[in-house]
Amino acid sequence: MTKKNKIITIFVSVLAIIVLLVVLSSTLFAVSSVKVEFQSSKNILASVDETEIAQSANIKKGTNVFLIEKSKAKNNLEKAYPYIKVLNIETKFPNKIVIHAVERDEVFAFQTTNKYYVTDSDFKVLRIVEGEFESLTTNAIKIDYDGEGAQVGEFLATDNKFLTLKTMENSNYQNFSKEESSIALSSFLATYKSVEVFDEKVVMNTFLGVKVCVYSPDFKQQEKLKMATIKLDSLTDEQKHQGVISIFQKDGIIIGTYGEHE
Repeated sequence: MTKKNKIITIFVSVLAIIVLLVVLSSTLFAVSSVKVEFQSSKNILASVDETEIAQSANIKKGTNVFLIEKSKAKNNLEKAYPYIKVLNIETKFPNKIVIHAVERDEVFAFQTTNKYYVTDSDFKVLRIVEGEFESLTTNAIKIDYDGEGAQVGEFLATDNKFLTLKTMENSNYQNFSKEESSIALSSFLATYKSVEVFDEKVVMNTFLGVKVCVYSPDFKQQEKLKMATIKLDSLTDEQKHQGVISIFQKDGIIIGTYGEHE
């Protein structure tokens, strides 16, 4: 490198440092407002002041926007309000912060001996219920659970078999559009009131009364769930209130049968 190039490099570096210091010290980039914008409707949080929600992120006014720790702010807010899921934190230059969020739905209720761990589809514990459980939002599916508990705001540990079955919007319906996946999940929640997970099968109890037993649930799960829907639709009104539908594979073909007992 020539002497001239060295001088130019030093000059550019010093200039960059000066510009950085000016930017960091400038009041132009000092946070003037922090607000939360929900991308979904609010149920549990309908009565909560959004100003209070924004304050829980602990982003101080006057802080330079370039120095905000967004991951820390996200954790602060989600810890204060377990029902909130932060999608992203946007910096609107020069000095405004917008937190984009959605409200988590009660999707599952994991039942232990004397309590329920109510979670969303990510298995984040939204609340813990002693005694009888009643969903505050949708018809959360009750799951018999013998795993380790968790505190509100933490994520519940689940086994892989259950995880695969439950995250239909991510796994079983991966070839569907987002809208179709949402419809499929809503249909599942409207059909089944509880799910029991065993090593060799999953037992899904419908609101009407008939049970659906899915054998070897890790294998061709999507096809088996679709067959369960087909068999349910084919039952008479009387059959839908009793008996058992068994879904299994035989000679490479997914089969659904109905009987009074397994």
